[in-house]
Order: sequence, then structure tokens, then C-alpha cells
Amino acid sequence: MQIIKMRRGCIPNLVEKGKWRAIWILLSIYVVVTLLTMAIAYYVNAPYVLFLTHTGEVLLAALLYIGLLGIVWDGSWILAGLACQTWRRWRPYGERLSMTVDSTRGVRFFTLGLWPLVLILLTLFIIYGTGNIALISLK
Repeated sequence: MQIIKMRRGCIPNLVEKGKWRAIWILLSIYVVVTLLTMAIAYYVNAPYVLFLTHTGEVLLAALLYIGLLGIVWDGSWILAGLACQTWRRWRPYGERLSMTVDSTRGVRFFTLGLWPLVLILLTLFIIYGTGNIALISLK
């Protein structure tokens, strides 16, 4: 995937245009699969639970884990940019090193805002909701 060149404080157009469509697609899939699972559970007389008991805890744990990974990812890119800027000041190889802290902004996670977190948590919620299939298979 090609890295999108960004101006300072700008959200990439790819994310801006597709975020609502992505949420709509995920919610549509969730509704269809939930209704299908509910129908199958009714047909085989299996229990159906709309929300599993630990859904909130799983989503919170995922949010914290993704946040930690995002901090490590962004911190690594910032450190790489700082190292290259410091290395360039010493000029052992001239101006060939072009990585700076600002040039890494396009590949950092939190530069995109909260939408990646929303999409990841929504996807996790949908996947976690498929636990009813296990209840059907136990029947």
C-alpha cells in the first residue's frame, strides 16, 4: 500500500471517504448474521443470547491492548525520525537520509484519529457476537 503524503493536521482522504461506508457495511453484516443465527437457534431450540456476559470486558481489554500497540508503533516511528534527524546533523553521509519526525506522520496510527479504534472495536464486537454459534453447536 502506498503511503499517503499528508499535510500537518490533515486526515487522509481514503479514511475520510470510507469510514461511514465501512461502519455501514460492518453493521449490515452484523444484523444479517445475527438474524440468521437467531433463526437457526430458534429452529434447533438452542439458547440465544444477544450480548454475551463478558462483552464489555473483552472490548475494554482490546481497546487497552490496541492503544498500547498504537503507542509503541507511534513511539517507534518518532524515535526513528529523531535518530535520523540526529544522524543527519552529524552528516557522515550527507543529506541522503530523508526520514524526519514529520515525514513519519503518514504511517503513524494515532494521526488518523479515533476512527481506526472505532472500526477495530466494532469488528471485534461483531466477531465476539458470533459466540452464539458455539451455543448452537452444543445443542
